[in-house]
Amino acid sequence: MLNRTSYFDLLNVTSCISVIALHCNGFYHQYSGSPIWKFTAFVQVVFYCAVPIFFMLSGATLLNYSNRYSTKEFYKKRIKKTVIPYVFFTIAFYGLYVVGHFVRHNEIDLNLMNFFKYLSNGRIPFANYWFFIPLFCIYLLMPFLSKIVINSSKKELEFLIVIMFVFQSFLPIIDYFTKFNTIPVLPITGYVFFLFLGYYLAKYDIEKNNKFLISVLILTIALFVIRFILILNVQQRVELLQSYFGVYSVIPSVFIFCFAKRFWNQENGLYKYLRGGVQILSGFSFGVYLIHQVIIEVLASLFNYKSWIMCTVGIIITYSVSCFIVFCIQKIKFFRWIFPN
Repeated sequence: MLNRTSYFDLLNVTSCISVIALHCNGFYHQYSGSPIWKFTAFVQVVFYCAVPIFFMLSGATLLNYSNRYSTKEFYKKRIKKTVIPYVFFTIAFYGLYVVGHFVRHNEIDLNLMNFFKYLSNGRIPFANYWFFIPLFCIYLLMPFLSKIVINSSKKELEFLIVIMFVFQSFLPIIDYFTKFNTIPVLPITGYVFFLFLGYYLAKYDIEKNNKFLISVLILTIALFVIRFILILNVQQRVELLQSYFGVYSVIPSVFIFCFAKRFWNQENGLYKYLRGGVQILSGFSFGVYLIHQVIIEVLASLFNYKSWIMCTVGIIITYSVSCFIVFCIQKIKFFRWIFPN
């Protein structure tokens, strides 16, 4: 269990930094052919696994919750750790938006309908909370999803994952080129796929198969190269290249997960020292998710959002400042609930 938790920490930190890297290079979506835009495209390709890994970790750590506590306790923990901070920061950032609007325009833009819209879709200003909405939906279904994986054999789970991969990752490629627009919708779809995938990879030690790991590494590199070339040569937004369920996202996510599980459990002194530091940083990750976009907004006001500083050093500054703020808040007993560890 110690080893498993250890590589979970590494994946948690990896996902957190990757999210920041994507957001610091957010103007990638404003297509151009400049050198700095090509760099943002490279960042998008390499760090695109942030969201899949986040949901894979949720599956690996939560789908077997019934082995540790009751469903009632599960919901209490999720509300305390995620729902309350989400609501708090939605209110706080909306208040910040209202104040900012008043300063700029000398009028109060207090629209409760807008507030509830932000609350329901996670698109609150100064934040990027969209992922909370599918996460909360998954929490609601977790008792039922848990029964699926706990009562499934390895072969059955593999069949389920393969079917979901075919429908969500492979068939869209066929559909894009054939223009059939006839992909059936599975009863279970979306980010639940990554939950099942994370649970499977955590439970079964397929990463110990060297041929498998090398094959997935080769595929990962090939998909990175292919996607990067396609992005550079397509002068418009193509949804096929922007999906978290694309093969260029799923396969690299599998490799990163397996690589961490395989090699982060070594027992020499260096790894033991690094694991301690990564465990500390992992405790900051949820808080960093919550506030990093504000830090990016501040940096963007100091530097050009499309500058090399913002795209590179901005990632380090954003992550470091966010971790420091979370660390300080967690030291104050009265405010610890804001950034649960």
